[in-house]
Amino acid sequence: MIEQRSNTKDIGDKSVSKVIAMLLDKEYTVLMPFGDNKRYDVVIEIKGQFTRIQVKTGHIRNGCIITKLYSTYKIKGKNIRRHYTKEEIDCFIIYSPDMNKFYKLDIKDTNVGEICLRINQPKSSKGNQKSRFNFAEKFEFKDFGELR
Repeated sequence: MIEQRSNTKDIGDKSVSKVIAMLLDKEYTVLMPFGDNKRYDVVIEIKGQFTRIQVKTGHIRNGCIITKLYSTYKIKGKNIRRHYTKEEIDCFIIYSPDMNKFYKLDIKDTNVGEICLRINQPKSSKGNQKSRFNFAEKFEFKDFGELR
């Protein structure tokens, strides 16, 4: 049998399904937009408030869970990179298949194109350098009641 690699759409769909399953296990109402043209993947309702979630997949590289916080598409053969805004989404939920864990980043706290969530201490850090790291543990989700 020929091994077939997943494309980015398949990888994203798997992460969205993991997030949806986890939300349903927590007994949240999960809403999904019709079609693929919305900036968010999932909406949940918490206490009458709706939260728009963009799901991303994070993979481990060099002791970090690395995730791109933008979308890309082609127009007339050119790759276009589009960042998310607070008018479009409320937060990112990052699923790490390597760790089988979920992480949350509020859109208001992000202003970068890619994030590195450290899963371990760096080998060496001089002075107060540790304060500049985003440690994955700080962003780990155990209860989605924290979304709002």
